[in-house]
Amino acid sequence: MNKYMLLVMKWLNDKDSVSQKELKDAADAAYAADAAYTAAYAAAAAYAADAAAAAYAAAAAYAAYAADAAYAAYAADAADAKKWVNKYFERTGENKQNYIDAIKEGKAKPVFTQEMHDNGELPKVGMECCFRKRGAIEKGTVTALTERFIIFTDSFGDEHVRKKDECTIEPLPKPIELEEKGLYLFDVGNKKELVGRAYHTAFEEGPMLTNLQTNTSYSVDCCTNIQQLFTKSELNKEEV
Repeated sequence: MNKYMLLVMKWLNDKDSVSQKELKDAADAAYAADAAYTAAYAAAAAYAADAAAAAYAAAAAYAAYAADAAYAAYAADAADAKKWVNKYFERTGENKQNYIDAIKEGKAKPVFTQEMHDNGELPKVGMECCFRKRGAIEKGTVTALTERFIIFTDSFGDEHVRKKDECTIEPLPKPIELEEKGLYLFDVGNKKELVGRAYHTAFEEGPMLTNLQTNTSYSVDCCTNIQQLFTKSELNKEEV
């Protein structure tokens, strides 16, 4: 979740909840991130490091949108701030509702715990968990429960319906520590066994995985079944 965009959306929801200084600091920090990632993109492109270049280009674009939104809010231009907020979500594919829910709740979204799972409990509406069906795993937030079905929204905002007796509901896996430039196998939605490199972007507050085939970058929060194929040192040995 992008903390600068969350701050702007919080301001749009309640103008008195965020100070002018907070908005100005957020805009300055986001613009600095944009400049840093743009420079990193240029350097990676010069060395034909396509995966790295794609990751840095995406991070630069996200930072620019957040900066423009924050500066618009700082200037008290709500219409312009909304425009950049919408552009951000169109480009990143993130679920805007997650930000809205976070603002409403004022805290992290509740999760389905291992203890609940071991006790045979089902997740409650609003909880995050994993849904396993025929070996495939999807992360999502429960939006409705019936006697036979469970409905959830995935990281991209798409809604899914599953029969309770045809899927296994599991707690979220423990966060995986991705090694910078390590090579990983991972799934995103219905896209299976993608191969990508890991990149850490301080602006996004979490690692990203860049598909080597398409140069598309994904937040690790959107990925499942992450398995390391090679470490950075092992890849360097292969190159030698």
